[in-house]
Amino acid sequence: MERFFLADLNRRFAVVPRRETDLHRVLPPDFVLDEILCVQEERAVGRDWCVRWKNLFLQIPAQHASLDLAGKKVTVKKFANGQLLASHKGQSLSFRELPARQAPERSKVIHVNRKPWKPAANHAWRNDPVGRTSPRRGGPTPAPGATSASPPPLPTPTPTRHDAPTFMSG
Repeated sequence: MERFFLADLNRRFAVVPRRETDLHRVLPPDFVLDEILCVQEERAVGRDWCVRWKNLFLQIPAQHASLDLAGKKVTVKKFANGQLLASHKGQSLSFRELPARQAPERSKVIHVNRKPWKPAANHAWRNDPVGRTSPRRGGPTPAPGATSASPPPLPTPTPTRHDAPTFMSG
């Protein structure tokens, strides 16, 4: 396909040069063309010394501990052949690619007791000297010298109209 495509492309768009000499500049020897023509992105190093790049986790080993990289920026480069390179201030860093982020260690589960506290059977709260109703005993405890007659019923309140104005006399 390249043979037919390039031949057709050159036939249609080729232009005869004005000069026969090559006017391209010579590339300096310290330039690495592959590093210039690659995808470059800056990423921050996490506290666990991992760099996340395009859903990949790059773990930087402890041999670079003298650089103190946690929280600092590194440059991640991806070359045309798919190779990755990480560097910090021009120094190349070694790394290993992790398949997925390692889950942090889970701390001990704290169990919360949600059961209400119940006093013991002989607790002072169970002996009610006032005579209030206790649902566990079956009714109020009569006071010494009191009769067992029930008190008169309370009067029922009369309904009032809340939408009518009320006047205070004074």
